[in-house]
Amino acid sequence: MKYAFGLLFFLVISFSNAQEVKVLSWKAFNKEILKPTEKTKIINFWATWCGPCIQELPSFEEINSEMNDSVEVILVSLDNPARFEDKLLPFIAKKQLRSRVVLLDEVDFNSWMPKISTEWGGEIPATYIINGDKTAFHAGQLTKEQIISLILKTK
Repeated sequence: MKYAFGLLFFLVISFSNAQEVKVLSWKAFNKEILKPTEKTKIINFWATWCGPCIQELPSFEEINSEMNDSVEVILVSLDNPARFEDKLLPFIAKKQLRSRVVLLDEVDFNSWMPKISTEWGGEIPATYIINGDKTAFHAGQLTKEQIISLILKTK
């Protein structure tokens, strides 16, 4: 009984500070996330099972914190939607992610990846930056300095 109460207490505390995470189809993602706004959008495709993705998350979090007046960081999880509640949400809470997180629920990767970039072969992490009508794309892990360099390419 003690164990169950402790686990319940941990979950309530962990999720009370958690952010809302939307699950989006490609159509909704295209309409909501890919449309240009006044802010530069940094869209990072990642997954909880991807080591390089997890290693670069702190860089995106720093940029989100330091540049949030001019930049919007969106972390797009490619995790299995069936693992949303038991894997993705606890991961976000544990890592205390403050950037916007969405889960892309679209299994036909070959249909939408070329719409992000024809250079994208499917590897993650991958980062796409939109600033008005200018874009930049990079497949692979990035440092904070490399992310800032990509942002500058879209200015």
